Amino acid sequence: MIKNILVTGAGGYIGSILVPLLLKKKYNVTALDRFFFGIDFFNKIKNKNLFIVKKDIRKITQEDFYNIDCVIDLAALSNDPSCELDIDLTRKINYLGRLNCAKKAKLAGVKKYIFASTCSVYGDTKTKMATETSITNPISEYAKSSLRVEKELLKYLADDNFTVTIVRNATIYGYSPRMRFDLVVNLMTLSIYESNTIYVSGGGNQYRPLIHVKDVANFFLKLVEKNYKQEVFNLGHLNIKINELAYLIRNFYKGSKIEIIKSPDDPDKRNYNVDFSKIKKIVKFAPKYNIKYGVLEILSLLKQGKIFKSEKTSTLGWYKYLIDAKKTLDEILINNKIF
Repeated sequence: MIKNILVTGAGGYIGSILVPLLLKKKYNVTALDRFFFGIDFFNKIKNKNLFIVKKDIRKITQEDFYNIDCVIDLAALSNDPSCELDIDLTRKINYLGRLNCAKKAKLAGVKKYIFASTCSVYGDTKTKMATETSITNPISEYAKSSLRVEKELLKYLADDNFTVTIVRNATIYGYSPRMRFDLVVNLMTLSIYESNTIYVSGGGNQYRPLIHVKDVANFFLKLVEKNYKQEVFNLGHLNIKINELAYLIRNFYKGSKIEIIKSPDDPDKRNYNVDFSKIKKIVKFAPKYNIKYGVLEILSLLKQGKIFKSEKTSTLGWYKYLIDAKKTLDEILINNKIF
């Protein structure tokens, strides 16, 4: 019986939704994260079943997993552009760091390991639908690192005493306490709110699979409650061309004149159609939230001033800020002091 769950990357976009959900279900939750984006949200949670650990996954030890029944691994430098900033660092964190977590968890006696991967492992599928058994062809280092971990988990670590489940997430959208405006649906919504404009890059004919962050959290909860041994699941609810997505979102804004501006150039060559039938057939899971719900929820929170654009709401922007801030501090600190 699962009682104690450790979530790596707990302070991220998914984790900030998932951890409260697990607590609501009366699990004991260890929220482990480097907390690059802050820890205030978790410090405000008053729950005796929540244990906060501020730690880098590269430094995680076997002792960190003692008495843990299940690990949900969400920890990674997130999104493709951010991971291209420093490919060597991405490999150390997203590949070696996550593999380190799994190895230490197994040594500590953890029985269930759930790994958050990405549908971008498929690369460019053209018009073909990618199932969990399709050929993978990752383009970015983010996807390549995720796929390496997937393969090593299933080939070398998984067994009857250490069950592994891989979840290949579609592009996620929707509100989260660790808000992100660098995801396509969220970004288009913000752009309309700020300037009545939607920008479509790369021509707009590239496909993206999509899923609401609440559905992602609910799916992970379902995996905790049921046992799936050495399974891979594509998690999403629809595939749509970026161009079609822009017009769909524009239609949610009644009475407003929204301009769609297209650009033919985009260094991002990902283009993938993904099949989601397995989650319905095996897990009996049907996503509850659609794009309209996600867009209108974000728009309402923007209008109320409860969320807003900042450096922290862009993963790439925040990583660049931290790197630049570190360089500045290194130049001016004397004996580790500013003054």
